[in-house]
Amino acid sequence: MIGTRVVCIDGKFGPGAHDIYNALPKEGQYYIVRDLVPGIRFDLSETLTILLDEITNKPNLHGIEPGFAPERFRELDEDRNAEVEHNIESITAMMEWDLTCEILALDCEPEHMNL
Repeated sequence: MIGTRVVCIDGKFGPGAHDIYNALPKEGQYYIVRDLVPGIRFDLSETLTILLDEITNKPNLHGIEPGFAPERFRELDEDRNAEVEHNIESITAMMEWDLTCEILALDCEPEHMNL
C-alpha cells in the first residue's frame, strides 16, 4: 500500500484534532501513502494508521508522527483508470474514423483501423 494513490473520503475531524495534528487531509483531495504505522484510536484501541506524502505532522509525546485511519481513504484503481482512458481513446478514434468516412463518402469498416 505504500506509494499507493488514495482519495480522502472522510475529512470530518472533531474539534480536538488540531491539538494532535497541525495539518489534516481534506475530503476529495488525492494523496500518496508514505507509510503505515501503528497507532491508537480515540477510544484507545490499536490500529494501523496511514502517513501521507503531502502531510507531515509533529511527533507525539512518544516521538511517533500521528497517522490517519485507513477508512478515511479509498485507494484509486490505477489499472481501472488506465482501462477507462484506453476505452475513451478507442471510442474517440472510431468516431473520428466514422466522421472521416462520412466526409469523404467512403464505405469504411472499423476492422481497417489500428486500435
